[in-house]
Amino acid sequence: MAVAVSIAVPLGASIVNTGKRLTKFMAQMEVRVSALEKSENTVCNRLDSMEQRQTQRHEKLLEIIGQMREELVASKSINPRS
Repeated sequence: MAVAVSIAVPLGASIVNTGKRLTKFMAQMEVRVSALEKSENTVCNRLDSMEQRQTQRHEKLLEIIGQMREELVASKSINPRS
């Protein structure tokens, strides 16, 4: 019985210490994952913003090209079918 107790106490302490280390590790991982998710959201928001600006520029350019084409057709500088 004394041998079992002499083994059980250090084994129990080791299990408790391992549990504490795992808990600390998991808490650190949660913080890191949270930081990564925040960074991901920031990057996604920036990409969405860039895409919207690019779309706006594209639409503005198409509008300007259309106006220039109309002016060229009106001045008979180009054929309307071209």
